Amino acid sequence: MKRIVITLVLTALLPFAVHGDMKEADMAYQKADYTAALKEYRHLADSGDAEAQFKLGRMYHDLQGVPPDYFQADQWYRRAANQGHVEAQFNIGLMFMYREGSGGIYQDYTQAAEWFHKAADQGHAKAQFNFGLMYADGRGVPQDYTQAVQWLRKAADQGHAEAQSNLGLMYADGRGVSQDYTQAVQWLRKAADQGHARAQFNIGLLYADGRGVPQDYTQAAQWYRKAADQSHAEAQSNLGLMYVDGRGVPQDYTQAVQWLRKAADQGHARAQFNIGLLYADGRGVPQGHWQAAQWYRKAADQSHAEAQSNLGLMYVDGRGVPQDYSQAVQWYRKAADQGRAEAQNSLGWMYERGYGVKQNKPEALTWYRKAADQGYVKAKQNLDTLAQNLDALTKEMSRKAIELAMFRKKIQVGMTSHCGLVVEVKPPIAKIQTMIGEHWLKIEQLYPEGEISCSFVNGRYIEP
Repeated sequence: MKRIVITLVLTALLPFAVHGDMKEADMAYQKADYTAALKEYRHLADSGDAEAQFKLGRMYHDLQGVPPDYFQADQWYRRAANQGHVEAQFNIGLMFMYREGSGGIYQDYTQAAEWFHKAADQGHAKAQFNFGLMYADGRGVPQDYTQAVQWLRKAADQGHAEAQSNLGLMYADGRGVSQDYTQAVQWLRKAADQGHARAQFNIGLLYADGRGVPQDYTQAAQWYRKAADQSHAEAQSNLGLMYVDGRGVPQDYTQAVQWLRKAADQGHARAQFNIGLLYADGRGVPQGHWQAAQWYRKAADQSHAEAQSNLGLMYVDGRGVPQDYSQAVQWYRKAADQGRAEAQNSLGWMYERGYGVKQNKPEALTWYRKAADQGYVKAKQNLDTLAQNLDALTKEMSRKAIELAMFRKKIQVGMTSHCGLVVEVKPPIAKIQTMIGEHWLKIEQLYPEGEISCSFVNGRYIEP
């Protein structure tokens, strides 16, 4: 009986010992004593403690006190995950989502989705959000907006700001749910109230457009500012444009430049383009064509069609850059290929006149027509004028071709050609008395006198 009592006492004390070990391990981890933490966690993990297995996996995952070893991280996470540890399941999902061969763990969206699903089913908000995104994007699962909305809603109901923001956008776009701007505003507002910059920006858009809320530029500017203060580049750009136009804020070009510059410095192409415009016009900054060209180029290098078109014009005019028609054509073409009507018209103009390219009026017609089909009035005028000129030219060329054919058909001794007097005819050649002596020429090479010049180089006839 005494042995039974001892066994019961030891059994009762065991959980307290394990709990104490975990507490010591956590304290060591918090003090960044990773060697001690690793030792304690491993002892507990080897005994089957899921929490310790997860934390040990996390140390290998985050490279804390251990060399890089994602394989070890995966192994310890799996031991915990197979016991239902929700954070471990979520982290395995993340590893499959973003790893590309590190430690033998390859990116695998299907595996990522499976592990996110396991964690999501346990109510893990981040997993629910990620699983929803995978349905929205069709990664690891068939694309299904309805499923995406369901999982985003589960996370959003737990206060997950990113999920609330994305759910709002699903309502705005009518993906997986009926389009409903009022619902969109409500979900975006929940995220925005948590300081979510993209949600704040999108609420600003809805106020600017009057969707789901009465149109109100003042409110739009206020929401843009909230996001802009968090360095949201698109919000900074839009707030800058509101200062340019004086919508919702007093018109102030200096403020406009400041906000546009913040966005431009983050690589925002539209902001870079608009700073270029302000330099070109001298609004909020001293007028500077060189600076305008530099900002246009930054945006143009990111395929901003309007910036490419404007940069092409600067090369035509030699403003801010050396005049260079070839460069102009290159930038016009980049914009024209994106469907920019103004650039298509300009490219047609270059082909019509042979600036920067070999003159090609049929090609000019093609580009004028592309721009005219988009309703670009100037291109329609250019198209009509060039078409009429080409029609008249074609008729004139046809008339001359007929006259030339008749001349060659009637060629005989005594007639005068462009090279001189015909003294002998032996079809298909004829002997011509030229200024440098007699030469045999093909009849097909002869033209009526006065139409073109006759030229010989080293005794050889040069085709006109």
